Amino acid sequence: MNFDLIEEKLHAVLAEIVAQRAIALRFFSSAKQLDREMSLCSSFIDDCEAELAYTQIVDLLDGIPFTITRRSAVALIELALIYGLKTTDEEDRAFNFCDFSPFCFWKTPDLDGRLKISPLNKRQVTERIEAVLNLIDAQRNAFPPSVDPGRNLTDQLATIRDLLVSGELALAYEGCVCLLERCPIQVPASVAVGLIELALTFKFKTHRVEDAEYVWPCDLAPIP
Repeated sequence: MNFDLIEEKLHAVLAEIVAQRAIALRFFSSAKQLDREMSLCSSFIDDCEAELAYTQIVDLLDGIPFTITRRSAVALIELALIYGLKTTDEEDRAFNFCDFSPFCFWKTPDLDGRLKISPLNKRQVTERIEAVLNLIDAQRNAFPPSVDPGRNLTDQLATIRDLLVSGELALAYEGCVCLLERCPIQVPASVAVGLIELALTFKFKTHRVEDAEYVWPCDLAPIP
């Protein structure tokens, strides 16, 4: 695992949040408090406390209507799988698998137990995937001519939706992530957080060779 790359991803997401200062100020008691929060998050990254920075960023995205790039949304999927959690808040306990993460170098994770429990049900999985598909569909006319999402985009969206209908949720999720990486959309914070929850539900990014490091060595928990 490249820790310099982790820091780079976190700084990139944080920079996108800092650039939306006007939005953030509506949720902080003062500009001074906002600046202190952003400075603290940046120092966490630089002081090798990247996991704290990650959970702080996710907490901000979960409470403030920022918009981030699809590149940052994908980076958060990868970071969620590295750290094995959404945040350390009690309400996110169902998404906290850090004790089972294969990246916990100080111990051998026990891949039984809570990994048998899915934090999302089928309806919630479908809602979160549909949110991404709807974004891609709504923003497709803004794609620059150089963007090539592969075969006909309408067909790809329809295929993923067919997978959802047929109950092939893991394949639909994987297709959604692959398509997201090719489509330069702007992602609302709520959708980005939903992608984090999906990653922690399925325990992988994709099964492509280049994403092998983001695949947990465990079976998918049944999704009710």
